[in-house]
Amino acid sequence: MSGHDGDDLQAMIGLADELGEAGAAYLARQTLTKPIALRWLKQDSTPAIIADLDSALGLTPFLIIDDDGVGPSDWPSATWALKWAGVAAVNAGALDPDFYADCVRRASLHRRFILIECNDSSPAEWLAITKPYSKGWAT
Repeated sequence: MSGHDGDDLQAMIGLADELGEAGAAYLARQTLTKPIALRWLKQDSTPAIIADLDSALGLTPFLIIDDDGVGPSDWPSATWALKWAGVAAVNAGALDPDFYADCVRRASLHRRFILIECNDSSPAEWLAITKPYSKGWAT
């Protein structure tokens, strides 16, 4: 079970493909066959929203912060979300199936996981804020 309605998930995959978000499309496809739930954090997401997701899913919460290059200073709940998850990774590169497969594996192992997708204008800022949560790996 993926924790998603199949039609909604297919729409998410289609939109991600259409927008050229290969990583998001790959991860969404993984939820079809893996026991993970895929959720996006928005810039205005609050700790309460994250806690609600955690208690409602009953599966591995796998949250993505899609940065769009604005950096962590424009994400008020980023630090809280990272503390909540305890495990994080940053990806500022192109689609690397091995990287995403490792993210899925780590999400399943740790039950909570934050993946930050950012463009090449802010990876250093995200790497700095996620260092305590990266468990020795980031891209």
